Amino acid sequence: MKTPYEFYKKMHPQQFSDSKSTRKIDLSKDMFDYYLETLTSRSQEKDFENFCRKIAEKEICPNLIIQTGPTGGGDSKVDTETYPVSDDIALSWYSGVGREASKERWAFAISAKKDWKSKVKSDVKKIVGTGRGYSVIYFMSNQFISDKKRADTEDELRKTYEVNIRILDKMWLLEKVFSSKHEKIAVECFNISDRFSEADEIGSRDYAKKKRLDDIEGQIKEDIENGNYHILSEKALEAAIISRELEFPNLETSGKFERAQNIIKRYGTHVQKKECLYQWAWTMYWWYMDYDDFYLRYHNFESLVVDSSNVYDLEKLTNLWMNLHTITKGDKSKYNFEAHTTAIQEEYEKFISDTSRPNAALQAKANYINVKLFMGGDINLLVDEFIEIVEQGKDSLEFNFLTIKRIITEFPIYQKAKNYDTLFELLVSISVERKSEIEAARLLIIRSEQLMKEKPYTAIRFLGRAIVKITKDESKKELTRALLLMGQLFESVDLNWAARGYYLNAFHLSINEYFNSGEVNPTLIGSLNSVKFIELKLGRLIHSTEFYKLEQIVINLYLSNNPESELKDIVEQEYNYDFILGIQIFRTDLNDLKKLSYFPNYLEEWALEFSSIAIKYCLGHVDEEFSNSFNNNTEAMEDFITKWYNQPARLQLIGLPWYGTRNSYILSSKVIGCKINISSDIHFPCIEIGESILGSIEGFLSTGTVDKIHSFIPEINLQIKYIEQDEFTLEISRVKDSIKPEFFITCSSYPEINTPDVQMKVKEFIKDATIQLMAEMVNLESFDTAVKQMLAKDSALDRAINFTGSSSIVFEYFSKETPTVNSVVEKNGSEFALERKQPIYIVDTLINEEKEENNDSIDVKYEKPSEEEFNIENTKQSDIETLDIINIPLWEQSKWKGIYFTGESSPLPVFSPMFSYGKAGQEIFREWIEKVGNVDTKNNIRVGIIKGVNRNKPYDYRVLFTANETLIRTNNLTSNNLIMSPARIITMEPSDHVNLNMFIEAYKKVGKYIMFPSSFNENKSLSMNKELNILKNEIEIINAWEIDEESYLSLAILPSDEPVIPAVVRDAPVLKVIDRIKRIQR
Repeated sequence: MKTPYEFYKKMHPQQFSDSKSTRKIDLSKDMFDYYLETLTSRSQEKDFENFCRKIAEKEICPNLIIQTGPTGGGDSKVDTETYPVSDDIALSWYSGVGREASKERWAFAISAKKDWKSKVKSDVKKIVGTGRGYSVIYFMSNQFISDKKRADTEDELRKTYEVNIRILDKMWLLEKVFSSKHEKIAVECFNISDRFSEADEIGSRDYAKKKRLDDIEGQIKEDIENGNYHILSEKALEAAIISRELEFPNLETSGKFERAQNIIKRYGTHVQKKECLYQWAWTMYWWYMDYDDFYLRYHNFESLVVDSSNVYDLEKLTNLWMNLHTITKGDKSKYNFEAHTTAIQEEYEKFISDTSRPNAALQAKANYINVKLFMGGDINLLVDEFIEIVEQGKDSLEFNFLTIKRIITEFPIYQKAKNYDTLFELLVSISVERKSEIEAARLLIIRSEQLMKEKPYTAIRFLGRAIVKITKDESKKELTRALLLMGQLFESVDLNWAARGYYLNAFHLSINEYFNSGEVNPTLIGSLNSVKFIELKLGRLIHSTEFYKLEQIVINLYLSNNPESELKDIVEQEYNYDFILGIQIFRTDLNDLKKLSYFPNYLEEWALEFSSIAIKYCLGHVDEEFSNSFNNNTEAMEDFITKWYNQPARLQLIGLPWYGTRNSYILSSKVIGCKINISSDIHFPCIEIGESILGSIEGFLSTGTVDKIHSFIPEINLQIKYIEQDEFTLEISRVKDSIKPEFFITCSSYPEINTPDVQMKVKEFIKDATIQLMAEMVNLESFDTAVKQMLAKDSALDRAINFTGSSSIVFEYFSKETPTVNSVVEKNGSEFALERKQPIYIVDTLINEEKEENNDSIDVKYEKPSEEEFNIENTKQSDIETLDIINIPLWEQSKWKGIYFTGESSPLPVFSPMFSYGKAGQEIFREWIEKVGNVDTKNNIRVGIIKGVNRNKPYDYRVLFTANETLIRTNNLTSNNLIMSPARIITMEPSDHVNLNMFIEAYKKVGKYIMFPSSFNENKSLSMNKELNILKNEIEIINAWEIDEESYLSLAILPSDEPVIPAVVRDAPVLKVIDRIKRIQR
């Protein structure tokens, strides 16, 4: 039967030494015993002294001085002694066990005399007589000394001199040479013949590992010297693992593990503590078969992971428990096996019964099957359970499908089960399906990367489809990278809340991977860096700095194991972050500054020096070091701050600083031309629900523009209110009697346990809210067709909902509390009270001078442009504008029926739209008056009358209301923007031209007219709201046949129109308009 060492080496040869001994050390214990006894006859006292010192360095402490001078201690009275070293230097030791020797003074006397007793008494007397304060004296002899004589002598000398005496005889030396594999030291120190020396043929793997180990040992010493303590832990643990794989002596490998443990206790993380103990126990069992030491490490590891919330900790404990079972052969009394078995069973019961974490429960069920197997479970029932677990977990992101495959392949006993083939075929089928989906996803990711710069919206489509396919445990790394790519795509088109959601979920996956495996993936750093910067961009400074803090810890962890990684460049970018954070701080409102008096200390603690200077400046204080660097020259400092504030990076900061000092928070987004504003209470999870809604809408409608989905309304407002209530509720409702689209959301306290039911409730609510808001924004007829395509082909709903939410992540990492300055900044250290009475003013040099108005400066086209002229893929969401002159929902509610005219009978001709629902009509005019006043001097509301729209009914005419293109300049838009300019048209079908002509004649005489709303009351008589009047001096009146493709009135031409065209007119311009509309429709 194979030993554990032989079995594991056969299974994993790459983890063992591949060197070969061409000649082994041929030194027997008996022969070396004789050699030590007779060394004085060969005058090898000096060699013996050197030999003893080297053995002591390996077994006792490494900090021994080499003495010079005559044999027998010379003037120093000792043959060797310790020299003091710092605590940090002692941390680098992995040989010897006497770490106290780094601080204390220990003496060593070495003798080959036969009369050892008189010699030890003489040496101790001399050593004590030096008065150097030795706390321990070792006496090393080549003589055999009985235990009784040794103990009696030690006690006698200890009482006489009050110093700790330790006598090490020939038997101790022999035991250490042969049990700890120090034969090479013996051969070299005594210059024994070559035939006793060892010759190795170094394997290629060993060569690389030894080189890596040498590098690590050098780095550890260098890092200690330079004070880089944060990166020691990973290196120390890697050194221990390489030592075992090189199959160094147990003493040396254990020494390296002990060193790693000591370093981690002082500078490492809890995850590293667990990993060190696990690897140490694993090493003692499989490499050295040192079962007593294995059990010690098992016991320590168990104490660390019992009550852990991480199911992978329990999986590792199970691995070690199976080793313990093998050692004890199930003997309940040996190594306290029964108690350990009870402990692991209780842990599994806890995980499996936890309904709040179904994925962890399922993983625990799978791992527990092996425990049941070792405890004598029926393999037929166990395989049935495996089948059930695989069916339940095949579509779960968190379920480790590979664990099942590993278990059934590494434990052949399962093959004896009756239904093993059913399990096997199920695994094969799922494996093929999952592998196929992952391969397809990889192609989609490649394609999306190819399109990122030129066609970001199309790239979003491809990547959204890919993400659905790689939402699996075995492709988590690819999924995390894809989430980061999607975040970059969203951010590139100004969909910042969706981008934030994807970055945040990439962070969530990466940090969980670290907690599970102890491995810091570069995507963890990338996701934290991305979240940090986008939160800064959105103005959420506390969110940003909290992620910055975590990023610093993670970077140090990663670089400790990858010192030459290119990711070290990110560390250099932190200067940029600090600088831009300072720019954002300069924009802080005076009312917020009153509550930021301790904020400078928080920033300085995390080395954000520039930001600290900025907040001190805002508070009315001057940073002393900053002032000294300018020789206290105020003018020079102000000039620097002005230049700092006016860096181009400021133009990327879309949100003003928010610190959580107020009771509410405004979130906003702009997508397909509609601005969505959310006013939220700051009580968790109100803001997080708002973030998720905006992220979801952005995610869903991200490709809406290329799918020809545009918003017909410019703005939607939501309010999220927190209510005290035991039961967790989320409700959304449209505000009653509100003419404008306004919604009210109520949110109660989040449950103490984040169960799947709670998560699903939030997810369903976000989906419902998203659909309600989109229904307000978009024309339902075009929306229905486009949405069906987005759902079927683009995985739009998955893209929108699955990775844009934040409530669960904030629940887990911020303890159910939205990060605010009050929750993270401690009120200790220096207080920088607000000294300013007025807001700070820094000259803004980035604002361009206003351009003179030039009606010809913007080329507005009322047609579908060619891709050469206008590529929608290059249009950011912030560049899409819906002009707000026509409020579509209001016009829909108003039921516009016609126009009421007056002519010369009135002081001014009247042009009054008639509405069936007067309240909505009145609101239309109230909005207009709010926007343009009672006199529309700039003709922002454009009105047109088109005559002769139907040759079969020549009196028919059409009226159009829309926004004037001058509003494009007013809104600082350019010809590169996509402008949604809704229009309302109505075709009037009078029996003659009398009323229309009456109005036209009167308008021509005075050059102006008055508009106000009219409506039919309950008596069906016309009620006129003259108080809501607007004076206008422009109206375009034109024959339909005269309208060309450049005219805004072409918006009112329908493909079915058959306009009146005079017989003398050939190639009427309107015919080209109609033809163009038909082509677009086709």
